[in-house]
Amino acid sequence: MQMKIVHKNKMNLVADDDNDWKASARLLEQEGNNEKAIHLYESILKKHSRDAYIYDRLMILHRKEKAYKKELSLITTAIGKFTDLLQPGKNVHSKKVATLSKSILHSVGLTDKKGIALYQPQPIARWEKRKKTVKQKLTTGK
Repeated sequence: MQMKIVHKNKMNLVADDDNDWKASARLLEQEGNNEKAIHLYESILKKHSRDAYIYDRLMILHRKEKAYKKELSLITTAIGKFTDLLQPGKNVHSKKVATLSKSILHSVGLTDKKGIALYQPQPIARWEKRKKTVKQKLTTGK
């Protein structure tokens, strides 16, 4: 049984194992060190850019800090990455598989005739809703 050790430095909290970063960042959040938690999540985001959990936590922390411009920028980036990732047929290496996938999606009513998705999968739909709210907060100045 291997033990995971978390070291507290004066600068930030560093996890020995890549899987322990969630616990480290959540601990910083619970202690009220939102700036350090944001810094840790951003550094982890460089390695794990396809993890929706990191984007969600960063959005929440920016919201708590009332940094709406940073939150809006992060939401836009996250939506762009996940839209590319979840686009049907884009990550397939075989053209025949891509064609079959698109025709199945169309036959079950998930896309229109042009292949455009009729709904937004999670977390994109949630982020789009939050993006509207953040834009509204920025325009009203609250």
